[in-house]
Amino acid sequence: ITDSIVSNIDAHHDCGFDKNIVDKVINEQSVDCSNWCIYYILRGNIINWLVPDFVPDKVVEKQLESMDSNIVTSSLNVYRDNLPETEYSRVFLCRSSSWVPPWMDDDFFALVDSYPGKKIFLSDVEHRNWDISFAEKMAEDEKEALSKQSSA
Repeated sequence: ITDSIVSNIDAHHDCGFDKNIVDKVINEQSVDCSNWCIYYILRGNIINWLVPDFVPDKVVEKQLESMDSNIVTSSLNVYRDNLPETEYSRVFLCRSSSWVPPWMDDDFFALVDSYPGKKIFLSDVEHRNWDISFAEKMAEDEKEALSKQSSA
């Protein structure tokens, strides 16, 4: 895909963290969830990185230190409040299950359901069960173990 603008809503720029990332993407054809934006930038595309407001400015600046000028950043809240009139030809949603807690699944699926276009699922994405009592029990067990350890 060339001549496109990608809006990436994420706490990370997804341009890799390896100093040799461009070589890795070009020579090894190694594209993954941590570096897929480099793949697009190398083809002349623009990445519009929409940064959630909980990400400190210093973290954003650090991630952008060695990045290409084809990354445009803005606050997600500022972007949301001033939505440009944009027609998307494709929308790709990814739930990073190891980063997104299961209690956010209802919001994720509401977002998916709100898209009026055709939906194609690349893999099975299921609603995960979330039982707060299980988490509370684990926390209580951990407190008890730490208490025993400190009194020994």
